[in-house]
Amino acid sequence: NKILIDKLIYDFIEFEKKQLETDNISILGLETDLSHYFNINGINVKLAGRADRIDRIDDTIRVLDYKTGSVRNEDLTINESISSLDKLTPKSLQLIIYKYLYLKMHQEIDTNNIGIEPGIIGLRKLSNGIFVLDNKSKTFDNEDFVKNCDDLFTNLIAEILDTNIPFKQVDDENKCMYCDF
Repeated sequence: NKILIDKLIYDFIEFEKKQLETDNISILGLETDLSHYFNINGINVKLAGRADRIDRIDDTIRVLDYKTGSVRNEDLTINESISSLDKLTPKSLQLIIYKYLYLKMHQEIDTNNIGIEPGIIGLRKLSNGIFVLDNKSKTFDNEDFVKNCDDLFTNLIAEILDTNIPFKQVDDENKCMYCDF
């Protein structure tokens, strides 16, 4: 619907103008490809994503995704009990992957001095500002973040590639009740 698209664009421009009144934002990249290769038992596997926008405000680099659909704070909450990738919500997993890939591609960044903040700009709820991860998990904290993700992604990819482990679509069929397969 053209009217809805026009409104989303107008509201987004107003949101950006308001943000520029208080913050000095430097755009570092738009539609930026992020990737990292894993070599698992001689097989190269690429983990990749595309960040809609990467910017910097003061000592924080934000790796951002735009969403036209619904975004809720619960979508980006990582409870302290979560220590595996399969327990993350789809949106929090996406942001964990973006942060991980950005750090793998920019290993020169000292995360003691510069924060990496993945987030979502929910175009339908710009009044909420940018949705950022609400991370309470030690697994996905800053200190051991890259090492923990290295281990988690390596183990997951190795499991996927292991021909001795049967592939099953889902444990809970309700999660996939609208899937094509």
